[in-house]
Amino acid sequence: DLIKVKRVFVNHLFNISYENLYFFFSMIKEYKLKYNFLLEFLFHEYLSICPSINLLNDKNVYCHIPEYKTCDQCIVYNTNYFNFNCKDIRLWRNLWAFFFDTIDKLTCFSNSSYDIITKAYKNTVSKLEVKPHSINVAYKTKYNPSLWKDSKEFNIALFGHTELNKGHHLLPEIEKILNQNIKNVKIYIFGGVFTAIASNKNIKCIGEYDNNKIPDLLNEYHIDAVIITSICPETFSYVASECILADVPLISFDIGAPPERILNYNKGYLVKEISASSMANKLIEFYKKYIEKGI
Repeated sequence: DLIKVKRVFVNHLFNISYENLYFFFSMIKEYKLKYNFLLEFLFHEYLSICPSINLLNDKNVYCHIPEYKTCDQCIVYNTNYFNFNCKDIRLWRNLWAFFFDTIDKLTCFSNSSYDIITKAYKNTVSKLEVKPHSINVAYKTKYNPSLWKDSKEFNIALFGHTELNKGHHLLPEIEKILNQNIKNVKIYIFGGVFTAIASNKNIKCIGEYDNNKIPDLLNEYHIDAVIITSICPETFSYVASECILADVPLISFDIGAPPERILNYNKGYLVKEISASSMANKLIEFYKKYIEKGI
C-alpha cells in the first residue's frame, strides 16, 4: 500500500512448477484487481505455448504448433521440457490463457512470434503488439574484407552460445562437406562451446565476445560470412541485427525472426531446408559466386 505501482512487467517464468505458476497467476490477478496497475507480458521465448521452451518436439525438430493429439504423443518422450510437472498441454495452455486474460498488453518482437502466439492463443490478437528490440551497439571499426581479398581460406563465423536449439550440432557435418568441396575452410565460434565440436581442428572456439566489437572480430579472423543455424524459431535474434549493422554477409535458415530482416538485406541469404547439407550447399554457392572470384 505504501508504494503506488503503476505498471508491472513479466519477462520470464522459468523453472516454476505447474502448481506454483497457478499460485503466481492467481496472486497477480488478485493484486491487479486490488491496486489497478497495468500488467504487461513480454514473449522472450515460448514457454507459455509449451514446456519445451524452444518448441522442439521429441525428435528435436520444430513442432509448428500441431493439434493436441500430436502433443499428447510428443510429451511422453520429449526431453526438452523446462517444466515436468504438467504432462497435459491442454491444462498448460488453459493455465496461461487464464493469465493472459488478466494481462493488459502482450508484446512480442517479431512477426514470426506474432503468428506463432496467435496460432496457440487466438484470443490474444487484440492485446498482442509487435515491437522489435532496439539495437544499442556502437561500432568504431568497419568490416573490411578487402584486407584479406587474396586469402586462400574461407572463414565462417557464428555468434552466440552453442546449444541444441541453435543448431550448432550441425557444424561438424557442415565443416566436413565444405572442406570436401572447397578446402581451407575454418568455422569460428564466438560464444560458448558445445563439447561435441571442441575437438574439431577446423572449428575454432574463440569464447565470449563484446558485441560492440563485432567488426573488429570479423576483420581479425578474416571472416567471409556469418551463419545463423537455429533449428527452431527465434523470437528476435540480436545477432542478425548486429551483423546487418556490421555489413557482413549473413546466411540463415529460413525460420523464426531472422528472415524478416535478412529478406531486406542485400548481403543476406536464406536456406529453406534445415539441414547441414543445405547450409553447406548455400555456403559453397556463396563461395563460388563471391569469394572464389574475388568479388
